[in-house]
Amino acid sequence: MKKIITFLVVFLISHLTFAQTPWDGVTITPVTPDAKWNYTVTSAAELAWIAQECNNGNNFNARLILITDDIDLNNKPWTPIGRKDAPFKGTFEGNWKIIKNINVVDTDYVGLFGYIEGRDYKTLYEISNLFVENVNITGQNYVGGIVGFAKYYVFDSCYVSTGTVEGNNNVGGFVGYAATSAIKDCYAKVSVTANENYGGGFIGLYDTNESGVALISYCYARGNVSGNGINGGFVGYNNSKIRSAYTVTTGITGDTLGLFCGFSSSIGAFINCYFCNSYNPSATGIGNLDDAANDVYGVASAGLKQINQISNLNGSDAYVHWERDLQPFINDGFPIHIWQGDYLGVSISSYNNFTLSIFPNPVKNTLNIKFENINLLKLEIVDLLGKPVITKQADFELIDVNSLKSGIYFLKLYTDKETITKKFIKQ
Repeated sequence: MKKIITFLVVFLISHLTFAQTPWDGVTITPVTPDAKWNYTVTSAAELAWIAQECNNGNNFNARLILITDDIDLNNKPWTPIGRKDAPFKGTFEGNWKIIKNINVVDTDYVGLFGYIEGRDYKTLYEISNLFVENVNITGQNYVGGIVGFAKYYVFDSCYVSTGTVEGNNNVGGFVGYAATSAIKDCYAKVSVTANENYGGGFIGLYDTNESGVALISYCYARGNVSGNGINGGFVGYNNSKIRSAYTVTTGITGDTLGLFCGFSSSIGAFINCYFCNSYNPSATGIGNLDDAANDVYGVASAGLKQINQISNLNGSDAYVHWERDLQPFINDGFPIHIWQGDYLGVSISSYNNFTLSIFPNPVKNTLNIKFENINLLKLEIVDLLGKPVITKQADFELIDVNSLKSGIYFLKLYTDKETITKKFIKQ
């Protein structure tokens, strides 16, 4: 116990960030790019400049926007980053920082981002590791907690938590409308209202323009969904593929509704998806289709919190995405993402009573590994292609990663009982 407490103190000190001055809603500070034309954002005023610059026609095409500090927008009126006639086209690295207190009242394409568009279906740009908290977002069409309208984008390890998202059509807790975009390891925990059509706890309308490109995987939504028309606890209208996702909603209204999906088209598909049926026992998972025939299953609240449900959600993927909420209770006991446990510093396996932590994350030079009650046999670090770049058979606690290029990697820990996989970022 003493060892664990000592580690937690060290972890918290190493991750201490100083509070940012809340934004006054007026100050806009220009950001000077580096030699590669990438932009480092350290304050709300600088983020406001990114929005202003984008909406004036500088779309940041293929440029990196890196957030290095928590940002407090202070509930001042926010203009979304990107419009239909001036979309954002950059890569946005949230860097595990929090952007909070977002207040947006607009017409169409409403959220922290309004309208974002990558190059094409073969070249998807990315928004990753972005944490958004306390949102008050109101619009008409294409309204989302993080982005109103997204096309040709990948979202990875992001969340929006607490607050409300309200609009008329295509309204989602995470994104209002997404076309040919991939979203993985993300979640939304907000209240959603769609006054006319297509409201979803996670996404309002999920579309694809190029067959087989778009996929939502390993995501969840928690929050009430209300309004008229077609509404779903996770997705309002599905015209693409959703895999290994779940939703918990204590209340939902609509003319056509489903606790997971309001309406699915003939090309919409579900793989290994779940919804909580404890709070609305008379409602089905999909508003217009048979649940079980489409691989969507109702599970009681207590069942969603069990070990076997973690195995169900992880499925046959080579990498483990889910674990039990034993911190306790980041998520009221419902399944959490592996990175959620990592971010808090203590990650508890779903299968064994052990403690495992890696820090700092992101890392520059040395990755620290702390563990209890694990018989660790081998360690590997693999890149996004699954190629091992570092292998160790002993001395596991300090890993020199200075030689690695910047990017996302997976740490694979081989024990006598299982293989544990954790994601980290090399700066």
